[in-house]
Amino acid sequence: MSSCGIDDGAGTTASMRGLDGNVGGRDARGGVWFQYPRPCADPALRLFCFPHAGSGASAYRQWPPHMPPGVEICAIQLPGRESRFTEPAFDSAERVVDALLPTLLPRLGRPFAFFGHSMGALLAYETATRLQQRGGPMPVRLLVSGCGAPHVPERATRLKALPDDAFVAELRRMQGMPDEIIANAELMQVLLPTLRADTALCEDYARDAWSPLCCPIAAYGGLEDHRVEPAAVEAWRAHTASVFTARMFTGGHFFIRSLDAIRAVAADLASLEEAMA
Repeated sequence: MSSCGIDDGAGTTASMRGLDGNVGGRDARGGVWFQYPRPCADPALRLFCFPHAGSGASAYRQWPPHMPPGVEICAIQLPGRESRFTEPAFDSAERVVDALLPTLLPRLGRPFAFFGHSMGALLAYETATRLQQRGGPMPVRLLVSGCGAPHVPERATRLKALPDDAFVAELRRMQGMPDEIIANAELMQVLLPTLRADTALCEDYARDAWSPLCCPIAAYGGLEDHRVEPAAVEAWRAHTASVFTARMFTGGHFFIRSLDAIRAVAADLASLEEAMA
């Protein structure tokens, strides 16, 4: 089981309901599953970004200017949010990956990496695991953020079984959503099905037995994240037979929004480009 941090507002309200004009719907290149904030005609490396709970592809729309030249961001758009708000959200990582793989595989013809924060880290890991099991192409690196390793027991409060009032109160305590959204009862009733599905996905996911991935893993954590302790970040080491690195940053569960953290991801990707050159 691993921590599930609910989005703090960037992926909710207008964007979560698909009203954000900068976040696409269906397009010829990406279909419904993929968004390209800054398309690149011939990228050296494609970074597939998996969203955290309560969020969508828009979480990564500000990343491209901070990435090394030649790195293309491909943000994954899950059902139940933004341009796919009318679709029911999946409540298990296995179901997400079952649906994602057929449309992802044709996009893996050039070097690629996976990044995911919180719930997104679990989805990125499950996708890489499934690719390895099938003998498919593998990411040159798996980057996981704000998430304990899948085999580490969850210590934080489990939210899935809470009644709505307690569930929302826990979101407020976690500073998981802006107060103005939580205070809007009508809006929260619209958002709760996706938030609860994402929470179930995180809290029910577990891999008690696994084969280490053949790709390197880079793990990132927040020093003030009360849901994911540094030891749980370090525990990702057990999930790779290759190189492992762990870095901790100032901040809570959403430390990844800081420019320092984004630049660290960019630096890791730049080192990959240098190694591939």
